[in-house]
Amino acid sequence: MERYDNVLKSTSHTAAGVALYIGALWSGSFLFTVYGIPLAGDLLGLFSLLAMYNTVRNYRAMVEDISFLKCWKLTSTISLYGVLVTGLVQYVYFQYLDNGRLLGSLVSMLEVPEFRESLRQVMPGITPDELTALLESVTVGSMTAQLFLMNLCLSMLAALPLAVLGKLGKVRPRRKDAGDE
Repeated sequence: MERYDNVLKSTSHTAAGVALYIGALWSGSFLFTVYGIPLAGDLLGLFSLLAMYNTVRNYRAMVEDISFLKCWKLTSTISLYGVLVTGLVQYVYFQYLDNGRLLGSLVSMLEVPEFRESLRQVMPGITPDELTALLESVTVGSMTAQLFLMNLCLSMLAALPLAVLGKLGKVRPRRKDAGDE
Protein backbone atom coordinates (compact mmCIF):
# COMPACT_ATOMS: atom_id res chain seq x y z
CA MET A 1 0.00 0.00 0.00
CA GLU A 2 1.34 3.37 -0.96
CA ARG A 3 1.97 5.96 1.75
CA TYR A 4 -0.33 8.97 1.63
CA ASP A 5 0.71 12.49 2.52
CA ASN A 6 -2.77 13.36 3.72
CA VAL A 7 -3.71 10.89 6.44
CA LEU A 8 -7.30 12.16 6.66
CA LYS A 9 -7.80 11.44 2.97
CA SER A 10 -6.35 7.96 3.25
CA THR A 11 -8.36 7.01 6.36
CA SER A 12 -11.55 8.08 4.58
CA HIS A 13 -10.53 6.14 1.49
CA THR A 14 -9.76 3.05 3.57
CA ALA A 15 -13.00 3.42 5.52
CA ALA A 16 -15.12 3.66 2.38
CA GLY A 17 -13.63 0.50 0.94
CA VAL A 18 -13.92 -1.53 4.13
CA ALA A 19 -17.43 -0.22 4.83
CA LEU A 20 -18.84 -2.04 1.81
CA TYR A 21 -17.72 -5.34 3.34
CA ILE A 22 -18.89 -4.37 6.82
CA GLY A 23 -22.25 -3.23 5.43
CA ALA A 24 -22.58 -6.54 3.57
CA LEU A 25 -21.84 -8.44 6.79
CA TRP A 26 -24.39 -6.39 8.74
CA SER A 27 -26.95 -6.82 5.96
CA GLY A 28 -26.36 -10.57 5.98
CA SER A 29 -26.74 -10.54 9.76
CA PHE A 30 -30.08 -8.72 9.41
CA LEU A 31 -31.34 -11.13 6.74
CA PHE A 32 -30.28 -14.24 8.67
CA THR A 33 -32.05 -12.91 11.76
CA VAL A 34 -35.23 -12.02 9.87
CA TYR A 35 -35.36 -15.45 8.23
CA GLY A 36 -35.01 -17.24 11.56
CA ILE A 37 -31.29 -18.08 11.72
CA PRO A 38 -30.21 -15.75 14.55
CA LEU A 39 -27.00 -17.63 15.39
CA ALA A 40 -25.62 -17.05 11.89
CA GLY A 41 -26.67 -13.39 12.16
CA ASP A 42 -24.90 -13.01 15.49
CA LEU A 43 -21.75 -14.64 14.15
CA LEU A 44 -21.69 -12.31 11.14
CA GLY A 45 -22.11 -9.34 13.48
CA LEU A 46 -19.21 -10.46 15.66
CA PHE A 47 -17.07 -11.17 12.60
CA SER A 48 -17.72 -7.63 11.36
CA LEU A 49 -16.35 -6.20 14.62
CA LEU A 50 -13.25 -8.35 14.27
CA ALA A 51 -12.85 -7.13 10.68
CA MET A 52 -13.05 -3.48 11.82
CA TYR A 53 -10.44 -4.13 14.52
CA ASN A 54 -8.14 -5.79 11.98
CA THR A 55 -8.60 -2.86 9.61
CA VAL A 56 -7.32 -0.43 12.23
CA ARG A 57 -4.38 -2.67 13.13
CA ASN A 58 -3.46 -3.24 9.49
CA TYR A 59 -3.77 0.45 8.68
CA ARG A 60 -1.41 1.28 11.52
CA ALA A 61 1.08 -1.33 10.35
CA MET A 62 0.91 -0.67 6.61
CA VAL A 63 0.35 3.08 6.29
CA GLU A 64 1.37 4.81 9.49
CA ASP A 65 0.95 4.64 13.23
CA ILE A 66 -2.00 7.01 13.67
CA SER A 67 -3.26 8.62 16.87
CA PHE A 68 -6.25 7.41 18.87
CA LEU A 69 -8.47 10.14 17.41
CA LYS A 70 -7.64 9.04 13.88
CA CYS A 71 -8.29 5.41 14.88
CA TRP A 72 -11.67 6.53 16.19
CA LYS A 73 -12.31 8.50 13.00
CA LEU A 74 -11.51 5.40 10.97
CA THR A 75 -13.84 3.11 12.95
CA SER A 76 -16.58 5.75 13.08
CA THR A 77 -16.40 6.38 9.34
CA ILE A 78 -16.49 2.65 8.61
CA SER A 79 -19.50 2.37 10.90
CA LEU A 80 -21.32 5.27 9.28
CA TYR A 81 -20.80 3.99 5.74
CA GLY A 82 -21.66 0.44 6.84
CA VAL A 83 -24.92 1.67 8.39
CA LEU A 84 -25.78 3.42 5.12
CA VAL A 85 -25.28 0.19 3.16
CA THR A 86 -27.29 -1.77 5.72
CA GLY A 87 -30.08 0.82 5.69
CA LEU A 88 -30.35 0.53 1.91
CA VAL A 89 -30.61 -3.27 2.14
CA GLN A 90 -33.22 -3.01 4.90
CA TYR A 91 -35.28 -0.55 2.87
CA VAL A 92 -35.20 -2.82 -0.19
CA TYR A 93 -36.13 -5.81 1.99
CA PHE A 94 -39.12 -4.10 3.61
CA GLN A 95 -40.28 -2.42 0.40
CA TYR A 96 -40.03 -5.38 -1.98
CA LEU A 97 -39.49 -8.67 -0.13
CA ASP A 98 -41.24 -8.54 3.23
CA ASN A 99 -44.82 -7.83 2.07
CA GLY A 100 -45.87 -7.01 5.65
CA ARG A 101 -44.73 -10.35 7.10
CA LEU A 102 -42.77 -8.84 10.00
CA LEU A 103 -45.54 -6.51 11.12
CA GLY A 104 -48.09 -9.28 10.59
CA SER A 105 -46.17 -11.58 12.92
CA LEU A 106 -45.99 -8.81 15.53
CA VAL A 107 -49.76 -8.24 15.28
CA SER A 108 -50.42 -11.99 15.54
CA MET A 109 -48.34 -12.08 18.73
CA LEU A 110 -50.88 -9.72 20.27
CA GLU A 111 -53.43 -12.56 20.10
CA VAL A 112 -51.37 -14.84 22.37
CA PRO A 113 -52.78 -14.64 25.94
CA GLU A 114 -49.32 -14.77 27.61
CA PHE A 115 -48.12 -11.87 25.49
CA ARG A 116 -51.28 -9.86 26.25
CA GLU A 117 -50.70 -10.34 29.98
CA SER A 118 -47.05 -9.26 29.80
CA LEU A 119 -48.12 -6.30 27.64
CA ARG A 120 -50.56 -5.20 30.35
CA GLN A 121 -47.75 -5.35 32.91
CA VAL A 122 -45.18 -3.51 30.80
CA MET A 123 -47.53 -0.91 29.27
CA PRO A 124 -50.56 -0.62 31.55
CA GLY A 125 -52.09 2.36 29.71
CA ILE A 126 -52.15 0.78 26.22
CA THR A 127 -54.66 -1.85 25.14
CA PRO A 128 -53.74 -4.55 22.61
CA ASP A 129 -56.21 -3.01 20.14
CA GLU A 130 -54.43 0.35 20.36
CA LEU A 131 -51.08 -1.34 19.85
CA THR A 132 -52.45 -3.27 16.86
CA ALA A 133 -53.67 -0.01 15.30
CA LEU A 134 -50.26 1.54 15.95
CA LEU A 135 -48.41 -1.37 14.33
CA GLU A 136 -50.70 -1.30 11.30
CA SER A 137 -49.92 2.40 10.77
CA VAL A 138 -46.15 1.81 10.51
CA THR A 139 -44.76 2.55 7.04
CA VAL A 140 -41.71 1.12 5.32
CA GLY A 141 -39.93 4.46 5.56
CA SER A 142 -40.56 4.89 9.27
CA MET A 143 -39.49 1.33 10.04
CA THR A 144 -36.31 1.74 7.99
CA ALA A 145 -35.58 5.09 9.67
CA GLN A 146 -35.99 3.52 13.13
CA LEU A 147 -33.65 0.67 12.23
CA PHE A 148 -31.17 3.11 10.69
CA LEU A 149 -31.02 5.18 13.89
CA MET A 150 -30.71 2.08 16.05
CA ASN A 151 -27.92 0.69 13.85
CA LEU A 152 -26.15 4.05 13.86
CA CYS A 153 -26.23 4.31 17.66
CA LEU A 154 -25.04 0.73 18.15
CA SER A 155 -22.26 1.01 15.59
CA MET A 156 -20.99 4.31 17.01
CA LEU A 157 -20.98 2.75 20.47
CA ALA A 158 -18.90 -0.13 19.09
CA ALA A 159 -16.53 2.23 17.23
CA LEU A 160 -15.05 3.70 20.40
CA PRO A 161 -13.83 0.46 22.05
CA LEU A 162 -12.67 -0.83 18.66
CA ALA A 163 -10.57 2.32 18.24
CA VAL A 164 -9.12 1.87 21.73
CA LEU A 165 -8.28 -1.79 21.07
CA GLY A 166 -6.90 -0.95 17.64
CA LYS A 167 -4.60 1.71 19.09
CA LEU A 168 -3.31 -0.43 21.95
CA GLY A 169 0.05 -2.06 21.61
CA LYS A 170 2.82 -1.61 19.16
CA VAL A 171 2.46 -2.73 15.58
CA ARG A 172 5.35 -3.87 13.51
CA PRO A 173 5.64 -1.82 10.35
CA ARG A 174 5.38 -3.70 7.12
CA ARG A 175 8.71 -4.60 5.59
CA LYS A 176 9.46 -3.01 2.27
CA ASP A 177 9.88 -5.41 -0.61
CA ALA A 178 12.23 -4.77 -3.46
CA GLY A 179 9.25 -3.88 -5.66
CA ASP A 180 7.92 -1.23 -3.23
CA GLU A 181 10.72 1.23 -3.81
